[in-house]
Amino acid sequence: MKNSNSIVYQGAPGSFSHLTALHHCRSNPVLDGKKTFPEVFEALKKREAQYGIIPIENSLIGSIYENYDLLGKSSLSIIREIKTRIELSLIALPGASIDQIKTVFSHPKALEQCHIFFQKYPHIQAVIHYDTGGAVEKIKRGEDPSCAAIASSHAVKYYGLNVLKFQLEDDLENYTRFVLLSVEKSSPGFMDNHHKCSISFNLEHRKGALVSVLEALSNQGVNLTKIESRPIFGKAFEYLFYLDFQIPLETTTWNAHPLLEDLQQRVKNLHLLGIYECC
Repeated sequence: MKNSNSIVYQGAPGSFSHLTALHHCRSNPVLDGKKTFPEVFEALKKREAQYGIIPIENSLIGSIYENYDLLGKSSLSIIREIKTRIELSLIALPGASIDQIKTVFSHPKALEQCHIFFQKYPHIQAVIHYDTGGAVEKIKRGEDPSCAAIASSHAVKYYGLNVLKFQLEDDLENYTRFVLLSVEKSSPGFMDNHHKCSISFNLEHRKGALVSVLEALSNQGVNLTKIESRPIFGKAFEYLFYLDFQIPLETTTWNAHPLLEDLQQRVKNLHLLGIYECC
């Protein structure tokens, strides 16, 4: 392990993953940006960092499927979730104007959140880049006043560029839910000051299999907050289910064992992804 306070993330300085790690994680974290999400998981697998931070869901475009798939293949634990407001700005070289811009670079998920902007400026071509912060870096290196990036306005302080337009996102209620991952296993014991649990499993093809799982949750008085299914590679039309649920708010201490033991009898390959504080 390189550093007990190290966090690996996808992107360059100024990306939303970078800003989330910087603002919400423990003081003075050692941050290490990777180009792709698989590289983040690989770095954690090799214990090059203690923690990793990844986006898992956006309020406008839904789940980040790639990260669900990577999480399902890993042995990492979710230890915290963080909700970050996604504010998207048009960033260009000093002196450039919006009328000059012909090409805009950004992460595909960011571009998906700006349909209204591109409808208003049909002459601007959207080009996919691996990262929002990395797109701003590309503009700085390219020195082309006809090119711009879509990223957080906070990215300009890392690259010395200008914001031409704020709030490009289609809806101002635009949030991304990030999860902090740890190489240490999550304990399925008592939840004290922790309010959410995430699990994954697959089911037999039989009548009422998923209903049985929901019944088990209801019997324990928990609140289902998300359910997601993803195809299992190599098994046609079989799916891995991901569930997030909150414990009863009036409960200060809750034991996960009874529910997990009950679910073991109802599902296949139950995996505890984490017990953690919710945002």
